[in-house]
Amino acid sequence: MKTAFSVETPKIKNGILDISKWDFKKNGILKIAGKAPFYWKKFLDPKKIIKNGPPAKDFNFDITTLWNAQKTNLPPKTFEKGYGSYLFKVVGAKVNQPDLAFEIFAFSTAYSLYKIDGNKIDKIISAGNVGKSFQTSIPTFEKTLNYFKNQTKEYYILIHSSNYHYRSGGVFYPILLGEYKQLKEENKKIFKKDIFVLGILFIMSLYHFGLYSLRKEDLGSLWFGLFSLCMLIRLSLSPLSYFLDALPANIIFFYINSKLEYLTLSSGPFLFLCFLKSIFKEYFSEKLVKVFGIFALIFSGLIIFTNPYFFSRNYIVSPLHVLILVTIVYSLFKLGHAFYKKAPYAKVCLLGCLIYFSGLIFDIFVLYKMPELPFIAPITFVAFIFIQSYILAIKFSKAYKTAERLSKDLQKEVEIQTKEAVDLKNRAIESEKEVSDLLDNMRQAVFTNDST
Repeated sequence: MKTAFSVETPKIKNGILDISKWDFKKNGILKIAGKAPFYWKKFLDPKKIIKNGPPAKDFNFDITTLWNAQKTNLPPKTFEKGYGSYLFKVVGAKVNQPDLAFEIFAFSTAYSLYKIDGNKIDKIISAGNVGKSFQTSIPTFEKTLNYFKNQTKEYYILIHSSNYHYRSGGVFYPILLGEYKQLKEENKKIFKKDIFVLGILFIMSLYHFGLYSLRKEDLGSLWFGLFSLCMLIRLSLSPLSYFLDALPANIIFFYINSKLEYLTLSSGPFLFLCFLKSIFKEYFSEKLVKVFGIFALIFSGLIIFTNPYFFSRNYIVSPLHVLILVTIVYSLFKLGHAFYKKAPYAKVCLLGCLIYFSGLIFDIFVLYKMPELPFIAPITFVAFIFIQSYILAIKFSKAYKTAERLSKDLQKEVEIQTKEAVDLKNRAIESEKEVSDLLDNMRQAVFTNDST
């Protein structure tokens, strides 16, 4: 693969990563890729590597892929629980250049990365506690970054890894190698973007809960507030990893993080459909939305009452992905139908969904095909949030204007009725006075006749 500067991106080949032609200042951060020697059920001793060199490899593993996705005909054919070591050699490094650093965003589920430089062994980064059993290992999903000073042109990278708490072990995202300052600056940009998106989601969720509290009939605001809160929790798990690095490894944090991640995945489609149903009642099937709700309850129950090793497995995750895909297709089809029928708000809502869904599809493409490109789904989701908020604001405004108009009409009607009541009262008083005067006249007439 070529970069924008027509320099081939280095990859691990035959256990060697050649970075001699890679200029970190010009070409930027390197995402380590390729197949590295892997040693199953072995924690290689760095001292023995210094003394005897690298041992014969057990497997060639893609260093950007989880264990279960590795293709091998040798036993064991599947890798789930267990431990092992990655080992590769870096050549062509520049001496006395600015400090380089390694960064790993997420590793399943514990690792320690060592740099073996001549007779010197340095532990650069680690996450969780690597162990040979369920009892001795502590899992985590945290972002780790640390620099090192390079004084030789060649060195080994050894990674001890273990997994007993998730469906598979290995690397979730590419291991990054780059200038320390550059990585720090990139992390600051990502963190600021994440906080910006989370701030918008937090404000929007509170805003729509506030709208619902003022008008309980406005179920659209309630469902949209819940959906925004769901996405807020899900997207906050990534920035949270910045802070977990400063805390000691704890299995409780791992369980909470995993359960929240999958709970938002299972409940998101149902909340989204409930929101659309509240706006376009006649176009979305109530029975089908209830079916989505049943699925959400079933999956949520499994996630709450089981451990991550069970609910992260493919026979749980794959139906969730299918559920999301069905939600997207069904939503677009029904919104398209509503737009064809010229239903109110259909055009704007369809536009928002197309923007958001295009971001999701693009990110899936980036994840599997073009990892050097940035994710855009959080940004497209913010655009979706504002568009849908605009719809709910218009609905709330119309409801307020209708209530205000009815209030004015009612006030006019009360004034009319009050005036009529006052007129009737005045007439009654006048009639009573007339009757009273008539009676007085009659009494006077009778008295006059009697006197005569």
